[in-house]
Amino acid sequence: MNPYRLTQSRAWQGGRLLQFLRLAYGELTPGQDLEHLGRTVEQFYDPLTTPLWLLEHTDGAVGCLWLGQSLDQTNGQRAAYIFLVYVHPAHRRRGLATRLMEAAMAWATEQGLVQVHLQVLAQSAAALALYQKLGFVTRAYLLSRELLKLNF
Repeated sequence: MNPYRLTQSRAWQGGRLLQFLRLAYGELTPGQDLEHLGRTVEQFYDPLTTPLWLLEHTDGAVGCLWLGQSLDQTNGQRAAYIFLVYVHPAHRRRGLATRLMEAAMAWATEQGLVQVHLQVLAQSAAALALYQKLGFVTRAYLLSRELLKLNF
């Protein structure tokens, strides 16, 4: 029997989403101040337009999928946008992230969308490998540069 259940939340789950964002970015950027993530949830999360799926286990919620829509700037088409895919480390390597990604693609299809976009941090090799295995291809690079404060 499969101990995992994936359900789309219809009610406000901002606190739970914030917990998952902190876990995900805490793993990827240890020691960083993550207080801004609360503002991200307040500004962008809406159960109707940016749905959240919870991956439930007897231990409680052990993963999530947060989706929305974006616009492909190269062709003007609406696309699904994956804001977050997260599975707790104790539950990884069981196909759960693949299950979350399949749910994302099913939701996108239901919405009449023909593309799914996401951003992956360069240091997240396991996530990148999963996305490539699922047929995602690199179409852009997100570049950044720290700016020095100049004293005039």
